[in-house]
Amino acid sequence: MASELRKSWTERSKAQAFVFGCFVCGFVAGLCVFALGRAPANAEPPKLAVVKTDPSLQLGQTVYSTNCAACHGDKGDGKGPMARFLYPRPRNFGENKFRIVSTDNGKPSEEDLMHVINRGMPGSAMFPYGHLPESEKKALVTYLRELARSAFCDFAKQQAEAMDESVDLDELKQAAILLCRPGEPLTLPKDLPASSPESIARGAKLYAQTCAACHGATGKGDGVQAQKNDDGLPTRPRDLTRGFFKGGRDFKQVYSRIMLGMPGSPMPGSMQTLKPSDTADLTNFILALSTPQATALVEHQRTKLIAGRAKHGIPNDAFAAGWNVEQAQRIVVSPLWWRDHDDLDLRVSAMHDGASLAVRLSWKDSTRDSEIIRVEDFLDMAAVQLCDVRPEPFLGMGAEKGRVDLWAWRAGKHATASGPLDEYPFENPIYRGRVQGQPPDFLTARAAKNPNFADRPASNLAAKGAGSSTFLPPASQFVSANASWKDGRWTVVLRRQLNVADGLTLAKGKTYSIAFAIWDGSARDRSSQKFVSIWHDLKLEE
Repeated sequence: MASELRKSWTERSKAQAFVFGCFVCGFVAGLCVFALGRAPANAEPPKLAVVKTDPSLQLGQTVYSTNCAACHGDKGDGKGPMARFLYPRPRNFGENKFRIVSTDNGKPSEEDLMHVINRGMPGSAMFPYGHLPESEKKALVTYLRELARSAFCDFAKQQAEAMDESVDLDELKQAAILLCRPGEPLTLPKDLPASSPESIARGAKLYAQTCAACHGATGKGDGVQAQKNDDGLPTRPRDLTRGFFKGGRDFKQVYSRIMLGMPGSPMPGSMQTLKPSDTADLTNFILALSTPQATALVEHQRTKLIAGRAKHGIPNDAFAAGWNVEQAQRIVVSPLWWRDHDDLDLRVSAMHDGASLAVRLSWKDSTRDSEIIRVEDFLDMAAVQLCDVRPEPFLGMGAEKGRVDLWAWRAGKHATASGPLDEYPFENPIYRGRVQGQPPDFLTARAAKNPNFADRPASNLAAKGAGSSTFLPPASQFVSANASWKDGRWTVVLRRQLNVADGLTLAKGKTYSIAFAIWDGSARDRSSQKFVSIWHDLKLEE
């Protein structure tokens, strides 16, 4: 079986390379037959699996526009408005290289696409969308198939034009159908060795021979660092001890990554170099480098938060017994611009008293960054994002028809209170002592009541899409905050009235979408460089 798979892999790879090389030179005709074998004389040319009037395709396009286009782009080229803030970059479907595959030609099956939609890709900004209705996810898979072929045609056309070659679009579309078609699924032999000390020991020897050069001797990803994906963007080996598995940590997924590789990345397949039994031993060893508990700490899972009714009012003290800290929900956050990082251990709880809602955040941060003195200094910050729009808008700052409300907190106060001021002549205490009444304000940002220059640590903002976050006017700044940094943890309580004139009105008994963001000043986080969660559910008890 292994030899048959290797032969199939080799033949298909050569065929696809030949097809691509030929169509950019203007002679695609007949190549589909070459790659799949000789077709009968009366065989019809391949046709697109879906048409523009397909209701499932139309639904899939709507779901894609709401949840995916901001990163992957309307055309699937990986150039959405949020793409420049993300690392790794969003997938360019036109390159026809998907990382999570289970087929012998490296093209994703419908099951592969659904797998990524349901659980995302830990270690990247591809978050899970398993909460979507099943009908929407299936429609999205259908649309992704169509979009991948369309994006591939656009990509190939651009490549041909760059080489001053002509392309027959009809032939290109037929080639796209062929090249994007998934091959046969990888099947696992039934007699593979189960995980055992003996199998893990054999896997350790194979790891040292085949994997350690990149992933490091102990699996921490500290091997060869200067690596690039096929698109030329830098990448680095995964730390296998943290529990991050882009395709999941179950045996079949890890086995498939080793056997088939990750197309478009430096991670090669071992189809032609390892026997299935060896691959199984290696899989058992890699899984032994981390625990399921470690994986659970890094994989986003949608959570339902309950804002209980405070019987004796919301306590001012963030450490008061009323907060029931032990019952706080653990929320996974991960960086949009990926880097090695410690687990923040974000814990969230909420309560309301019928008039106000308070959200308590507590997370690890070994350094307290609450002053800006140098240009390279940045503040620790946190934010809560709320909305009641259905369908749920895009996680990254909502959408034009899906406004989100933001409650933002930043450590300390601006330099007006805790840092050095520029030497303005009339800021001198001697001058202020000689002036009768309130002296004029010579710092224009402060005089204009710019929220970025305010003494208060909490702010209300609103957003309707990427780059649209805006401070609400002073009269609409309703959120307040109490914060404490102790024993390497920030604890922040954000509080706001339920009913406000400008912003999201909250009601008892209703459920809202809520997400969280954390900025680590010592890591120079700011703006879109931050840790974020996925959408979660927040219900206010009656």
